[in-house]
Amino acid sequence: TYPLDHIENKEAIANARLSSFAETPQGDLVFLADERRLLRYLASENRIEELATLGDEIPRMSNNQNETTIKFDRHGYLWLLRRIPVRFDLRTRQFHVLRFADGISLDGLRTRSSAELPNGDFWFGSYQRGLAYYDRKKDLLTLVIPPESNPERLSYNAVSEMALDSKQRLWFGTTSGLSMLDPSTMRFDNFNDIEELGGSSIHG
Repeated sequence: TYPLDHIENKEAIANARLSSFAETPQGDLVFLADERRLLRYLASENRIEELATLGDEIPRMSNNQNETTIKFDRHGYLWLLRRIPVRFDLRTRQFHVLRFADGISLDGLRTRSSAELPNGDFWFGSYQRGLAYYDRKKDLLTLVIPPESNPERLSYNAVSEMALDSKQRLWFGTTSGLSMLDPSTMRFDNFNDIEELGGSSIHG
């Protein structure tokens, strides 16, 4: 737990709407205030500091009904899942908005979830925009799998959770059921033979 009642610089969060919490490896807490200010609670010093303000150059939220999800990757970068994924470096306090590779025309992903591969690449899940693959070496979103590739799970639905298994197959839960993508064949399995999973909203 984080005792925020008696902290230094408490006014930084007074009357603010706090959301999207993520814990650093050092045990500090990073969170968003009013979807505009990125703050960090320093547990060892019992104080809050402002890391950065999300300016107009930062893509807005995925949609008006959902708050930004934030999470750390294994390299210590903070990711903000917004209309376009954004990476934040706590050391330099700089934002980096991901770009699409040449030939991909899309005004936004509406990212809702992510799964990190052992090599540092990412899969991103979206709201009604399908799946996207981020190549860390190229620093580009190099692949977008559109909803029509799996309309039963991706059309008109949100990919709420994602995970990789030991074979690097991508499992994802949507608002209409569970699905698995095998990147080696680019084929989906929607588990329609399992009655309990068909049409269910999958979270966590």
